[in-house]
Amino acid sequence: MVYILKGSVEFEYEGEGTFTLNEGDVVYQPPKIHHREIKHSDDLELIEITSPAEFETISLSKNN
Repeated sequence: MVYILKGSVEFEYEGEGTFTLNEGDVVYQPPKIHHREIKHSDDLELIEITSPAEFETISLSKNN
């Protein structure tokens, strides 16, 4: 789950499209849904709650 405290962020969710979340928005991210952050405002503050607490993160950086 992600709750936006301040600012905005744009996420892309596999099979669902791209969504912009703004201050006060909340989104439930189902387990194992592939997603990525596209961009965010400089003042972004959010709370992210994950369960289970252990998961793998894969970087898609162009430097790898």
